[in-house]
Amino acid sequence: MRYVLIAIMALLAVVVDIYIYRRVICRRFPWHWFKVVYLSSVVLIDFAVVVAMLIYKFGAERQSPAMMLAVMWATYLFFLSTGPKLVYALVSLLDYPVRWLTRYRSHIFGYLGTGLGVLLFGVMCYGATTGRRTIRVERVTVCSAKIPVAFDGFRVALFSDVHLGTLRSRSVLVRRMVETINDLNPDLVVNGGDLVNIQASDLTSRFAEQLAEIRSHSGVVSVLGNHDKGFYIFDTVRVSPHQSVEELSRAQRQLGWTLLVDSAAYIVRGRDSIAVAGVDYVRGGYGADDADNRLDASLDRACGGIADSTFCLLVSHSPQVWNRAVERGYGDLTLSGHVHAMQMKLRLGQRVWSFAQLLYPEWSGLYERDGRSLYINDGIGCVMFPMRIGARPEVTLITLCRE
Repeated sequence: MRYVLIAIMALLAVVVDIYIYRRVICRRFPWHWFKVVYLSSVVLIDFAVVVAMLIYKFGAERQSPAMMLAVMWATYLFFLSTGPKLVYALVSLLDYPVRWLTRYRSHIFGYLGTGLGVLLFGVMCYGATTGRRTIRVERVTVCSAKIPVAFDGFRVALFSDVHLGTLRSRSVLVRRMVETINDLNPDLVVNGGDLVNIQASDLTSRFAEQLAEIRSHSGVVSVLGNHDKGFYIFDTVRVSPHQSVEELSRAQRQLGWTLLVDSAAYIVRGRDSIAVAGVDYVRGGYGADDADNRLDASLDRACGGIADSTFCLLVSHSPQVWNRAVERGYGDLTLSGHVHAMQMKLRLGQRVWSFAQLLYPEWSGLYERDGRSLYINDGIGCVMFPMRIGARPEVTLITLCRE
């Protein structure tokens, strides 16, 4: 699907470039050398993403972090070039009906389109620099009568979707995340999955040293996401998904983390306790009968032995698990990631919009239904393109409150 989308966008980019060349370049810039430079650059950029995708798909080293970074930045360069020009083309086209109706040679929409295109270019540059590197802390309070007295005020720090394989080896983002978490002094830290991007080797010794510095009073619990499960490993002879999962699981346990795979653990304070359950990611998505049956089995294994009177913190990489969990009476608070808010949020006053809303009924932030809550973390890293607009990397601090 992504390749079809890229092909459509590449074709659209060619059409837009032809329009801009004839309307702007030929009229405003009569120099031959400038036309040659412009045409050469747009051809290179418009097809760079196609070449990058082909190399990633068929290249011998397509699983390497370096290749992943090359694909991501080629995709970003393509959209950085195409997006502003597309905005200009769509807006400037309105000059033509104005001319037909008034017989006045209007350029007002061309100027407006230029301004909006420049604005979008600036926003996209911001998203690829400050926007994807500045971590924000979201503070949320969740109240329930089931929270024991000893856990009133219990603080949970949630991070998710680090996607280590898309980060440079000397990236400071992981170190900043660890420092942010430790500064919050949480009682428990939760990793919501997708720690790596393709395979376990994405978790290098450098990243492991940084992650090992995460501190909390009750340790770190973790679940596996779709990227952790090795679903995107192409060369299964060199390393199989099963081998990658085993290696990643072992590496997380060596960090001192508690990996929950369809299982539960208890946190005890005096005579009180709460349960933390984790469900594994179900391949094939949710909705199909077989996937739903497998999800039901995972939920039963993780939560079936937890007493109804015990407050249960359910960790699932995918937020789609929440609806099924609510139906089966599992999980008082579910923590998820996965969506990233598709790395873009647009805010108008109190209203927030994202393309993620077109695909996910629950896509970011806090949701409540039937006395149960879901929180979706926007993640730390990036996939497909290294840019975040209005959806900065997030660490969530959730405070449990006894009603």
